[in-house]
Amino acid sequence: DGAIIDAGCRVGAATIALASGLDDSPRPTPGKSIHAYDLFRLDGAYKQAYAGLVEGIEVGESMLPRFKELLGSRLEHVAVHEGDICSERWTGGPLVLLFIDICKSWEINDHVVREFFPALVPGRSVVIQQDLIHEWLPFLAITMGLFGDSFELLGVAPPCSAIYLCTRAIPATAIPPALDELSPE
Repeated sequence: DGAIIDAGCRVGAATIALASGLDDSPRPTPGKSIHAYDLFRLDGAYKQAYAGLVEGIEVGESMLPRFKELLGSRLEHVAVHEGDICSERWTGGPLVLLFIDICKSWEINDHVVREFFPALVPGRSVVIQQDLIHEWLPFLAITMGLFGDSFELLGVAPPCSAIYLCTRAIPATAIPPALDELSPE
């Protein structure tokens, strides 16, 4: 009875898993329960790492057709948001799952926190930080530390994901405008 966010879905590995779960659920899930956000543009690193998956797509081209092809009939569960997530606003109500794999910069991280954290439901919402457990994106660890009293660490999914339960509401007024402008204290 809440929305699912797949932020940074690329060609849809997590989206497919989430939609398959909805397909297998005994509870009907009418409408578009999963919101998939991505630029859907192929970059060189992804092309090299997943050459077979993106075969026939050139760097800079849209991966959205491949995303739709791979999802197939599961696309009925998905509202696709193509483009810069920083231009998106969340008005879809409570979230039950927030899968974050899009926060590759301070600016994107700030926007995702501002838009989605206030929609988390204490005791119900799960947040998966895909890139938390490595050194390349320090703002993710800073974010979860800043809001540490609102989350309980449920576990990790190696090699780099951390899974949290929201335990306390995060009002929009508690979110700083820019994480990189916080004092060291």
